[in-house]
Amino acid sequence: MQYFLTVVIASKRPVSVRFILPETLKCSDFEPAYEALADFTAASEAYRAAMMWRESLSCASSASLPEHEVSDLAESLLETLLETKDFISAAIISLEYLQDLARAARLYCKAYQFSEATRIIGFRRRPELLDSVVDPGLVESSGAVTELLADCRTQLAAQIPRLRELRLMKLDDPRKTARTGRMGCRLTNQYSCIL
Repeated sequence: MQYFLTVVIASKRPVSVRFILPETLKCSDFEPAYEALADFTAASEAYRAAMMWRESLSCASSASLPEHEVSDLAESLLETLLETKDFISAAIISLEYLQDLARAARLYCKAYQFSEATRIIGFRRRPELLDSVVDPGLVESSGAVTELLADCRTQLAAQIPRLRELRLMKLDDPRKTARTGRMGCRLTNQYSCIL
């Protein structure tokens, strides 16, 4: 794809500059060039490829794309954000571009943003979603936190006896501990531990 842009430089003479912007190149430096050329459709696609969802949707709106194409772009960006676990950005897209309040509230709950979920539900006057979306989200995150605490407890139970053993070794033979370094690790290039 080739574009020509006329630029007025300091000498006030117009100079024609040729841009060659390949479609396959996904470098984030080209999006502003597409915008400067008023090719908002290409800029939107370039921003989408660079994972810059706000700019992509902004350019899609500026390009006067049909509503279904903007919705398809928003759905595609939402799926990508879900893969990267950016639940807050996905919730914003779901609410503002797809008008899916229930999904947005669910995504805010996944991001532990319960106050935002209840705020948007209250603002849109849909209190039934508190019981069907926020309450299950609270139960799910409570389960996740409980599971995390159980994992931490298991790790502590496994590590504390070893730490006690290493401290006793240090008290019994301080010279041996000094030769091997802190907590029984030999001071070699590989940093191997004698655990």
